[in-house]
Amino acid sequence: MKRRICIVMLVVILIISGCSVQETKNEAEEVIISINEQEVFLEEVEIYLKEIEKEFEAIGGKDIWETNFDGKTASEVAKERVIENIVQIKIINDKAKELGMDIDQEESESINEYVQNYKKSNEGNINETLVEQIFYESFIVNKVFEELTKGFEPNLEQTQEYINNDETLEFLYYLTLGQVRAKHILIEGEEHYKKAVEIQERAKDGEDFVSLVLEYSEDQASLEDNGEYTFYRGEMMPEFEEAAFNLEPGEISEVIETSYGYHIIQTEEFIDATENIVEQYEAYKEVLEEESIYVQKNNAFYKQYEEWKRNYTIRVNEEIWEDITLGIIIDEE
Repeated sequence: MKRRICIVMLVVILIISGCSVQETKNEAEEVIISINEQEVFLEEVEIYLKEIEKEFEAIGGKDIWETNFDGKTASEVAKERVIENIVQIKIINDKAKELGMDIDQEESESINEYVQNYKKSNEGNINETLVEQIFYESFIVNKVFEELTKGFEPNLEQTQEYINNDETLEFLYYLTLGQVRAKHILIEGEEHYKKAVEIQERAKDGEDFVSLVLEYSEDQASLEDNGEYTFYRGEMMPEFEEAAFNLEPGEISEVIETSYGYHIIQTEEFIDATENIVEQYEAYKEVLEEESIYVQKNNAFYKQYEEWKRNYTIRVNEEIWEDITLGIIIDEE
């Protein structure tokens, strides 16, 4: 999400699998971002660059760096996100000091555990102090978010709209309605309406429906099954579906017109949804509700962050920053 505050733990950030920016010790100490009097050096920025590189390649592979996004290269978009995330983290941590917030003993132990795990999974020269700092700042961002959104009252109308607009939930909802098994006769061509009416009347008068299907139906796809389909809501033409679901088992429809032609439908039976499908629907709906509340919380927190940000002067060392390009992997010797 474009506005999303970076509040996710930085466990995965600290997995270095390649290097698209190589620097000497002096270069690593170059200031890349200044936020008021606070300075962020290349060595720290590089960790975020490596993670964003991994994220982009997980989505589009290494070819993603050849892609343009609204006139910007993927590298430019990724670098903008890195700057935005770092600035957010630093400002929120600065405000946390003003609010008197810090980590507790349990969180300190968790940070130490993450650092030790990182050291075990990575070889080479590791700046343990920097690694610990990044984890610490991530924990603080989460704490500030939780504190400032504590007691947040979500907008129920927004939550309902969020749920209603989800296509996956709509699909699951249709599954909960169960299936219908129905046979039909298709007569193609507008000029054959009278013929369709005559066949429908014969079916209503008790002629064997399957015999009429085999003699007259022009739906080649269903002929092998005697004109039969078994389907959920949302799978067939709306007019066809509405008729089939509203008939009683054994009942024959009027002549139904769709873009395919004229249909005479006989509903056979209704098949209830399984308990598993209903459970999936309810569980997914609950997830959406939680997501909606989180989005609203995040938006509220973002507004507060934007107010804080107005009091900060942010400078980027463009001379160095412009020379950094993501997606260029240099093998380490």
